[in-house]
Amino acid sequence: MPDQDDKDHEMNWTSLTFQDGQTPNGPYIHKIGVPPKPNLLKEFKTTVKETFFPDDPLRTFKDQSRSRKIILGAQAIFPILEWGRSYNITKFRGDLIAGLTIASLCIPQDIGYSNLAYLKPQYGLCKCFLHLFVVQSC
Repeated sequence: MPDQDDKDHEMNWTSLTFQDGQTPNGPYIHKIGVPPKPNLLKEFKTTVKETFFPDDPLRTFKDQSRSRKIILGAQAIFPILEWGRSYNITKFRGDLIAGLTIASLCIPQDIGYSNLAYLKPQYGLCKCFLHLFVVQSC
């Protein structure tokens, strides 16, 4: 039976790591420290920025000339100015098929929902066209 001295000198192999990072029981374990806590104002500012501007939309305007900023602003408001030159009949055909697919789904669905609400089918069609032409274009 081992005495107390032998128990004190036994090695704890689970906490032992070698120079190459390997442990006797498994692969390398990288220990990461806890980052410092930012102050409250900085944390609030970062949270608000990521909530309202998750992809930093104004980064393209940085370090640009005034005329280039005007062009970039116009392209942000009217996206067709950016991609309109590269639009062709192949892309139009794909857009037409996508539009017909959405219309074939939305029109019967909205007529059915108007019937569920005890409304005339015309109300469902109006809602459908409003949805297709106003909401989908945004």
